Amino acid sequence: MKILFLIALAGCLLSACVARKTFAVDESLYLRMADTLGVSRYLATITTTGRQVTGVLMVKYDGTGWRGALMNEFGIKLFDFASLGDKCRMEHLLPFLDRWYIRKTLAGDFRLLFGCDTPDAKVFRQAQRRTDGDTLSITLRSREIRRFPDGKIKLQNKKNKMVYVFNKINKITNETSR
Repeated sequence: MKILFLIALAGCLLSACVARKTFAVDESLYLRMADTLGVSRYLATITTTGRQVTGVLMVKYDGTGWRGALMNEFGIKLFDFASLGDKCRMEHLLPFLDRWYIRKTLAGDFRLLFGCDTPDAKVFRQAQRRTDGDTLSITLRSREIRRFPDGKIKLQNKKNKMVYVFNKINKITNETSR
């Protein structure tokens, strides 16, 4: 009797693993932070109650996960991050940002932002996706991501009252002409 129970349990676990790996989402419902394995750049604005930080977000998908950095307009790095599946690690934060609650909030927001396109991430399976015309919305608990037709991405963390806006930089030009 115990052997039959163990065989049935093993079969259920195996079918759950197979079902998890075959989970698919329509290609139009992907966020697509980067089209290729190259570096993508975004003009970033992070707004919270009474504060605003602007800069350039540089991200790269290296085949295993996302890595990136946010710098202000003067080239001072605010923080680095690495998002691998369900984990997001914030590193090298400036001293005024290096607080446990800021790290936790940023890591949670970036985990959703970069995990929602990774099929083996838990966030990918839990997030609810819908389209409103040409606008894609991805929602998970108190966080919502919207991708607009012009390529702008807006992440809103309603619990912590934070809004992230990312505008893709398509072409970098050298404007130093004499």
